[in-house]
Amino acid sequence: MLAQKLYIYTVFCEVTTLRLDGIRLRPGEWPTPIRGRIVIVQHGGRAMASRRSMRSAELLTDWGTTPVPTLHMFEPEVVDVVGDALLFRGYVVKSCREDQRCAEYQQLWLVRPCMSMDAPPLAPFDPSKWVRRLPVEECAGNEQSSSAKWLAAHPVAADWKR
Repeated sequence: MLAQKLYIYTVFCEVTTLRLDGIRLRPGEWPTPIRGRIVIVQHGGRAMASRRSMRSAELLTDWGTTPVPTLHMFEPEVVDVVGDALLFRGYVVKSCREDQRCAEYQQLWLVRPCMSMDAPPLAPFDPSKWVRRLPVEECAGNEQSSSAKWLAAHPVAADWKR
């Protein structure tokens, strides 16, 4: 079996992505939530390019009568419960067509369960009550990023292209 579902019940929810290409968004910059059903799957190591077992979470929305994968996250984990929402943290992969490279970013989802796909919209999430509990990356302002440190240690790598 290539993939195995980790649960048997359908979870209808609204998902708000809290990061854009790895950069944390302020509550005023959050996109509108996407409603769908979430599926979490365990993949075997032989079926994935990473050659290891891996979990993935996928938000499926409906396009007519066809379920369409809308959001995808690898190695999802529940970080916290804030009010009526769950915070999922994991990794997303983004490919860039210009230079044919791909990057892996950390993503954070605000997942709010709902009764069904046709249920009325949920009330907007109020982050002001929970802003102190949302995960924050701690670093000093004068610190160099890990990629800048690596490029400084490997000067020929900056000019490398595929």
